[in-house]
Amino acid sequence: MPALLIVDFANVVHRSYYGYPEMRNAQGVPVHGAFGTGQTILRLIDLYRPTHVIAAMDAPRTQLRRREIVADYKDHREPAEEDMRTQFHIAEEVIARMGIVMVGASGEEADDVAATLARRFPDQVIIATGDRDLFGAITSDGRVGVHLMGHDELIDAEGCTRLFGVPPHLVNDFKALVGDSSDGYPGVRGIGPKAAQQILTQCGSLAEAIKMRDYIPGMAGRRFREGMADAERYYALATLNAEADIPPVKARWIPQPETVTHLIEMEMPTLAERFRLFLRSQVDTDTR
Repeated sequence: MPALLIVDFANVVHRSYYGYPEMRNAQGVPVHGAFGTGQTILRLIDLYRPTHVIAAMDAPRTQLRRREIVADYKDHREPAEEDMRTQFHIAEEVIARMGIVMVGASGEEADDVAATLARRFPDQVIIATGDRDLFGAITSDGRVGVHLMGHDELIDAEGCTRLFGVPPHLVNDFKALVGDSSDGYPGVRGIGPKAAQQILTQCGSLAEAIKMRDYIPGMAGRRFREGMADAERYYALATLNAEADIPPVKARWIPQPETVTHLIEMEMPTLAERFRLFLRSQVDTDTR
């Protein structure tokens, strides 16, 4: 059965840079983030055996569409250090050598790219990320799931409710109320996860909560009424754009033996050997 693996590229590079022991090439350039990215993606491919693989890319921060909603969106994040920026370029080369297509969209984040591609693909989709923002792309029928990096588990609609406290279709509503510190917006003042869950359970959605605002009891109702304008603005930030302007993508993944040579040339013999073993496992599987 066809299956698409979408990898949140920047998220995987960051996790690899900080999660793998430092490695440097013969020129003294750090490469552990790039090595870890290739290894992580290969492990995911080995786990899910997708027929299609795409790396979802972020547009530059200064060009993000969401900055039209909040001008300083993500400005709280420190600029990446030089070694980290180097990792991104090398990691791009690594996955290109592995035959993986990189896809981005003007003004959009990798989350939006992944949501758009997941909506288009008619069969099974696995989105690999450490970012729970993409829980909003999970479908109730099980067609789209999120492989949550760090937890190393495939999150479905039930798992989303367990981890987030709300089902996938309310993730954006929930984040609008409680905020997202990683993206730099605070949510409605005085509304925490429990109050947000209560409001959404009572009303069914943020839009309905706004209509029913006078019927939400207690301090949570008061805080909500005071912060409704903020909630609407943050909802626009939280909502995934599943219709990003992306031309048709050919992402059929067919591993090639020459990738082993390319990775050796990039001074990543361990990754090259693992890729060689993956190729052999495919041959063994095909001949059974």
